[in-house]
Amino acid sequence: MLDIIDNILNNKINAVSLDIFDTILLRNAASEEERFYKIAIGYQEKLAESGFYFSLKDLFYLRCACHHMAYRASPLVNGVREPGIRLIVEALCSSLSIDPLFVPKLISIDVDYEVHNLRVNWRLLRDVKVLQNYGVSVFLISDMYLRESDLNFIITRLCPGFAFEKIYVSSDFSASKHSNGGLFDIFLAEQKYNASEVMHIGDNYCSDVLQAQRKGIACIYLPRNKVFVVNRTIRKYFFEFIKKRDFYDNL
Repeated sequence: MLDIIDNILNNKINAVSLDIFDTILLRNAASEEERFYKIAIGYQEKLAESGFYFSLKDLFYLRCACHHMAYRASPLVNGVREPGIRLIVEALCSSLSIDPLFVPKLISIDVDYEVHNLRVNWRLLRDVKVLQNYGVSVFLISDMYLRESDLNFIITRLCPGFAFEKIYVSSDFSASKHSNGGLFDIFLAEQKYNASEVMHIGDNYCSDVLQAQRKGIACIYLPRNKVFVVNRTIRKYFFEFIKKRDFYDNL
């Protein structure tokens, strides 16, 4: 990826804002619903340890419902709703009538899932470290319901020794890249950068290209390859097929 290094150094960029998921940390081909299903398995096991027994189907559907409900119920800030994982899991515990003390235990299931199912984009990370050696500051910026502390933990586990300046995550700032680029505004204002000093790198054309450009930030678009996109589409429709037939125990 020498073109990334050359592009940034030749344009006298002082800072790189780096998307996290599917950019520096790569997901497998599982759809969002399939991820929630696997997380629900972890919930079921954790709750069973304390004598609470719920069907996997109920926990899966409730996890999905609480996720979507949290996005509708979270405060509207500048036209954007960005809930955090705590709101999602609190709603789940309330629906199950279990002690709120389980909230951090269940949040840890979500975090643990990410640790075990993400892989590092080592080629990109290598180039980012080269840029840091040239004095370029690196920030991470993500639309995600997990908290900054959760993402710090994940990155520390998967990328030991990777030093970055700060993580900007939508759930902590009630702002996003995707909706209106507000998370870029917060980053630029807090770090006191002009947009022309920053290069953003990401995989999502709307969030990481269009919204960055609308803020005057140059960008490098790194989409996942076509094989991955096809595999994710197949996995999504296969999961829908399984879900409609209640074959949950066969997944």
